[in-house]
Amino acid sequence: MDLAARSVTFSDVPLSKLRRSHLEAWVRTMTSDGLAPSTVKTRLVNVRSVLRAAVRDRVMAQDPSDGVTGPRLRRRDASMSIPTPDQVALLLAASDGRYRAFVALAAFAGLRLGEGAGLQVRNVDFLRRQLTIARQVQRASGGSIEVRAPKYGSERLVYLPDALVSPG
Repeated sequence: MDLAARSVTFSDVPLSKLRRSHLEAWVRTMTSDGLAPSTVKTRLVNVRSVLRAAVRDRVMAQDPSDGVTGPRLRRRDASMSIPTPDQVALLLAASDGRYRAFVALAAFAGLRLGEGAGLQVRNVDFLRRQLTIARQVQRASGGSIEVRAPKYGSERLVYLPDALVSPG
């Protein structure tokens, strides 16, 4: 919500003067700045919720975000592809020795980069062969780094293959 609020291009416009064109220009600016369509949509939804609350509270007569759409989301066929075991094997073979365990864990546990970077030894239960995903590392505005819960409540327990947690 903070990122959405800080990114609006109409922060100096009083609510009574806010128009649909302000929001459309903001969406175009975010899109031309290269933000992912899902990010633009999330920010638009956040601002829209504030505007709708203002209408309910009778601060505004109508919601100027009505009818404003975000950029089109990626097609399903352009979505993430999962590497094959052979591709993972090639990646592991090419990995620097210092990072091989990290690459293997990320590949076999299906971790996002931030989730892998947020792991601690205490997240691995070697006896039960389980990995608890409870936090992630993310770049925040201004380039700082934050540690927070995984996105969209995706905390989970991942079962690990013996070869990944056994010494050797």
